[in-house]
Amino acid sequence: MSLKIVQSTCVALIFILVIFCLSVALTPAIFIILKIFNLTMTWPLWHRSLILAFGSAVAFCVFGVVLFFTVGLLNRVLGLRLAEGNFRYSDSNAIKWYFHNALLLLVRAFFIDFMLLTPSANVFYTLMGAKLGNNVHINSRLVADISLIEIGNNTIIGGNATVIAHVFEDFSLKLKKVKIGSDVTIGLNSVIMPGCVIGDGAVIAAGAVLVKDTIVEPNDIFVGIPAESLRKKNT
Repeated sequence: MSLKIVQSTCVALIFILVIFCLSVALTPAIFIILKIFNLTMTWPLWHRSLILAFGSAVAFCVFGVVLFFTVGLLNRVLGLRLAEGNFRYSDSNAIKWYFHNALLLLVRAFFIDFMLLTPSANVFYTLMGAKLGNNVHINSRLVADISLIEIGNNTIIGGNATVIAHVFEDFSLKLKKVKIGSDVTIGLNSVIMPGCVIGDGAVIAAGAVLVKDTIVEPNDIFVGIPAESLRKKNT
């Protein structure tokens, strides 16, 4: 099967999944709005506008929460857990990667910013296949390849930090886990590439870029582009 046929088929299926997820999530939201609309038919216009505005805000929040769980459960049902390895674009594992991240992007487009740093976000990431310890705080929407991310206890990922477990090289998709230990701080706007292993208590400075397969020893500090060990610099 040619690459174009595979891509076209995947795009069509993604649209079907997007329509399904949005339909499920929008159903209770639209129900709330229509219920308020019907109950307030005889109200004065100003009062009706106020309650409809409030109801629409509530409906939007309901939509976001339902979308979270719909996408997460669909990811589980479809078995979209990613595997490490090098894959051609038409390989089944590459197609899984495409669907997995497409579902993630759907949530990111509509609601993820409102849920960051809340327990709901970690529940969603767990449903998507991430292995998260206790008291993990992810303050970034730029975390991808969720089922290949492992994070220990009490770790913080700063705002706009990028954590990805894939790279395209030699006309293939390469997937490799990112393992982040406990008590780690990932700084603002930093980048963590596939294959990185970050030890307990380490600090990745703001704006630092860890190239693929970087090993960060426990309690070390990495700074710069590409990131280097501050401990080794000072010895």
